Amino acid sequence: SAPLTAEPAIESGPFAIRRIGLGAMYEYPQALMTADGSKMRQQIAETIPILSKYHLTRLVDSGGLYRRRGGLADKNRTWVVTFFLCYTFLIGGVALALFRLNQWQIGSYTVVVVVGASILAGVLGGILRVSEGDLRWLTVTQAGAGGVVQVGRIEVQSAGGRNKLVAATGEHVDLQNLGTTDRYYAWNRSHSGYSPFTWQPNLAKSLQDTYQVNVPITPWGQRRLHATAYAREFQRMDIAVRFEPGELSTADPRSQSPILNMPTGQFSVQIDNHLPFDLTDCWLVIGVTHRTSDPNLLQQVGRGQLVQMQIAAVPTSQAVGGPQLADGLIDAYHMQEVSLLAAGETYRDSFDGNFQYFRNDWEMNQSWQNGSLTLPRISHMGAIGGWLVGRISESPILDIDEQRSDFVPHESLHMFVQEIIPEDLPDPALFLGAEDKEASEADGATEESKRPTEAQ
Repeated sequence: SAPLTAEPAIESGPFAIRRIGLGAMYEYPQALMTADGSKMRQQIAETIPILSKYHLTRLVDSGGLYRRRGGLADKNRTWVVTFFLCYTFLIGGVALALFRLNQWQIGSYTVVVVVGASILAGVLGGILRVSEGDLRWLTVTQAGAGGVVQVGRIEVQSAGGRNKLVAATGEHVDLQNLGTTDRYYAWNRSHSGYSPFTWQPNLAKSLQDTYQVNVPITPWGQRRLHATAYAREFQRMDIAVRFEPGELSTADPRSQSPILNMPTGQFSVQIDNHLPFDLTDCWLVIGVTHRTSDPNLLQQVGRGQLVQMQIAAVPTSQAVGGPQLADGLIDAYHMQEVSLLAAGETYRDSFDGNFQYFRNDWEMNQSWQNGSLTLPRISHMGAIGGWLVGRISESPILDIDEQRSDFVPHESLHMFVQEIIPEDLPDPALFLGAEDKEASEADGATEESKRPTEAQ
């Protein structure tokens, strides 16, 4: 059976939308092979590419921990390095300073140092053998239709011993070893998701909701694992965002929005938290598409934005093979801070829209208490997107089974993300710009002028 159940279908235009998990199925019940179905086929073709394409696994890859304090692996490494430095100093430097003594005294000193070092080496080796490794993990929980999905990136480091087992618990839990850790910056990672297949066997099959894997690792080596879990009993939050447009912004950088012709106005939001846990340090992120002719703004580069620069560099008539919709379009974001969303409570607020321009994904990286996460961006130009991102004090589904793991949790960061469904967001056309608004009004006037002629 599927980990998450599907919601009842709702009618939206010609489609029946059935949301399940983090996605949705769009069903068109009518026939498509009729002679007059060309318009509907065109509408379906236009609907498919504008659906959300942001992956939850890509979001957890964009985050990282700051590693503010060292773990047992760092302490054991310090002890080993200190031991060898002291032994080198005593057997080398001090021994050279004893050249005035006789052979018996030098020999006695050497024997004492070697025997003492051997005993200390044995003790240190025993400590390293039984030492548990360090485990740092970052999780992202996303609420969807029929339940909640939680994914985690787990990084383990050996403390010098034979650390090789990792176990996690949770509903419908899965744990897989991905190999060595990523050495690049968090915002530079190019992971687009993980394989849905389970290729590493569970060593704890007899235990319910427990997954244990073998992690081959060298002393002080590092490995990365990926964990997933699902919970059907959690209900996602109800988030509704409304926008009352005002006048267009000017080019004055002191104005409400530094982007020329970006509509100003007031947002009103209502959030009903049905989750059983509190969210702190939250950000409400609203991303819109805006048309501009400013060449400085058109240098925006980000995930999936390289084709935009190519089209902006040549006339529209010469841009071959690229989406014409991206010509002159940028994505801008309003970020509203929400300090606390208590479980079972309703949050209401109204605030002025203030859209900011981000040139790349680096500027979308947001810091929290002991880590960071790159905020989502809209999936395509011409759309609007909304997300609520917050921090959870404890992991709601996944947990590390310390009794069956050779690694001890050392640092953690647990984040929550919920994407606002398109029906609860404002119309994207409100933010495109004055030119698009005038074009829409001109099209409407043309249609009105045609009606009397057609009636005659």
